[in-house]
Amino acid sequence: RGRAEWVAVLHSPDEFLHVVPTPSANGEHERAGGPGALTKFLDRLAPLRSSISHVEIRQIMFGGPPKKDAVSMPGRFTHYEDGPQDPAEAVGHTFIANVDNLAQGAVHVARPRPKDQRPKGQPPLLVVHADPRKDLRINHYVNALGRKRCGDRLCTFADDTAAWADRLFAKAG
Repeated sequence: RGRAEWVAVLHSPDEFLHVVPTPSANGEHERAGGPGALTKFLDRLAPLRSSISHVEIRQIMFGGPPKKDAVSMPGRFTHYEDGPQDPAEAVGHTFIANVDNLAQGAVHVARPRPKDQRPKGQPPLLVVHADPRKDLRINHYVNALGRKRCGDRLCTFADDTAAWADRLFAKAG
């Protein structure tokens, strides 16, 4: 067995895991995104880890007018889609698996370990449904690799909370 407690599945180079910063009353962020944010998100689940199968993650499609001076996808595309469906109600796009409790994973879906493979009397395993607007999501930069799938009219909501990555990449040169 490996040493990982959690395993994330991303299946395209235009997808990035993003922990959404939590705004506070004064406009600052109580919970910052950026380096280490995913570890902090998963640490909050640690007390319940033995009862969790996986974290289901939804995507938000990013595109719109590209910023020319950006060095990365998170900096270049800072507008997300104005779709008819709330992303929190959409089908899960991928997952972060608890390696001890996951029975099967595929590109978009995961299944908890069946009841007959867990200790007798243990309740069903939990699936954590991350809210893509408040917790954790996949920023899917659909305009980055080929044709424009989320144009200036569709991707209209500004969200630069992942722009920290562009600054980090620019600094690294």
